[in-house]
Amino acid sequence: MKRVLMGFLVTWCLAEPATASPFGFELPERPHFTDVAALEAYRVALYHEHVRCGELAAETFLGWDEVNTCSEIYLRLKLSFLNGVTLDRYRTMPVKTKVVTHDKGYSAYLAWLHRQNLEARID
Repeated sequence: MKRVLMGFLVTWCLAEPATASPFGFELPERPHFTDVAALEAYRVALYHEHVRCGELAAETFLGWDEVNTCSEIYLRLKLSFLNGVTLDRYRTMPVKTKVVTHDKGYSAYLAWLHRQNLEARID
């Protein structure tokens, strides 16, 4: 598992940053963490693109550019839950720090997703 994660991180560090999704969606700039409404809208937009990437991957093989873009969308989504951790800052972190940061972002993303599902059930 560690080898897979390390291989992914090395590949990720070497990949060119994506600017648009395979669907023509322009990846927005991350809002400041104090702008709660804009940050939530940013997360929802990234989440919808992440879901669309999954749907596309279920239908066909993704090309290298599409894989990189979909991976960046998912990474941006997870990092959006961590104040002060930008994509540029993440890319310059040592590998061990990236792993810890990724895990914290992923945990926060899962909690957010759980809250979204609970709110949908209440409505």
